[in-house]
Amino acid sequence: MNWSQSKELLVRLIPAEVEAYLRGTGWVLFDSRPGKVSYWERVEVDSGEEYTAVCVLDRSVRDYATRTAELLNLLGRIEQRTPDDIYRSVRDVGCDVTELQIERADARDGTIPLKDGARAFDGALRLYAAAAAAVKDRRPYFGKLLTGGASRFVSRNARLGQTKVGSYVITISTRVAQVQEELPFEVQVESEPFERQVMLRLASALSVAREAAIKNTAQAFFDGVAHGVSANLCDAVTGMAEGAPFTQLNVALHWSPIRPVERSVPRQLSFGPELVSNLREGSAHLRFQEPLSNFQLVGKVVRLERWPDEPSGTIGIDGFVDSETELVSVTLKEEEYSVATEAHGIGAPVVCIGELKRNVRGYVLLGAHSFGVIGNGMSKGVVAQRTKTEEPA
Repeated sequence: MNWSQSKELLVRLIPAEVEAYLRGTGWVLFDSRPGKVSYWERVEVDSGEEYTAVCVLDRSVRDYATRTAELLNLLGRIEQRTPDDIYRSVRDVGCDVTELQIERADARDGTIPLKDGARAFDGALRLYAAAAAAVKDRRPYFGKLLTGGASRFVSRNARLGQTKVGSYVITISTRVAQVQEELPFEVQVESEPFERQVMLRLASALSVAREAAIKNTAQAFFDGVAHGVSANLCDAVTGMAEGAPFTQLNVALHWSPIRPVERSVPRQLSFGPELVSNLREGSAHLRFQEPLSNFQLVGKVVRLERWPDEPSGTIGIDGFVDSETELVSVTLKEEEYSVATEAHGIGAPVVCIGELKRNVRGYVLLGAHSFGVIGNGMSKGVVAQRTKTEEPA
């Protein structure tokens, strides 16, 4: 960044943000003139070298941009980072920031095909929604994910930043603290805001999902559910990796320095093609485990099975599951089976409610009830949808 051409950007930086960044990265305040200027010092542990920094606190003074640029350049030299990175870190000092870097051979100029880009952004949204849903509820599969607290979080709390060059990088920030807060460096878990809880769950779930993908066993994915791993999270990662020629997905987690996290919390994770493929298999394993209660199935009867002299029978309904047409097996009592037989004969759509579960053979609707033919005393506008007794908070 050429600071001489970025005076407007520098003036936008709030002095409280600059001071919060200094405090959070190990600088110590040793003198100040309230409302005018503050003086900071830092000693490098490895080299023993001492540094002094000056932070101007009045944005109306003529040389505010110049003095702030000098400070940011000093920080860049010490941290061995670019001016752009330092500027963003100071500006977002109260935020946790995630960088999702999609490496692929055709993205070296910082662009990717529009269709793949749309899929990547959708994957990023679903990744955050899966983490938000898993804060208070651990499930192998959340079904209709963008509802309740997960939907509110991705709509209001997670903010999309500017993309970065480096193959193709999606940045997402989540504010976890205000710069006016003077927080202790040891923050109790109970005091963490929901936004930070989501980020910690995201870090944990991605780390455990990666380990499960390395082991590549169904049990490893099942064990990961307790840490926030879900089919939705696995699908989100694989969705961002769709499209050839994908080489790697890198996840960088930058934690707000004014609300520090433990050193054990992940900061860098990578998923290559083999791990992505294994995550896809893991998603299938997890989907088998989670039944969906109060599932309303709408479709046409395409199969009838009943043993002689048996009052009940099993039908196959070609209906919608997650916007895809699937064959669902349903067991019905004698009277309902007769209605299903008539509906099959005339090709009429039917509706019923029960607990949807997937097994190795496909889908089955357990405890089916409220069976009927659409148009026979029912609205023809019924649409297949999932409803649950509980939504993620």
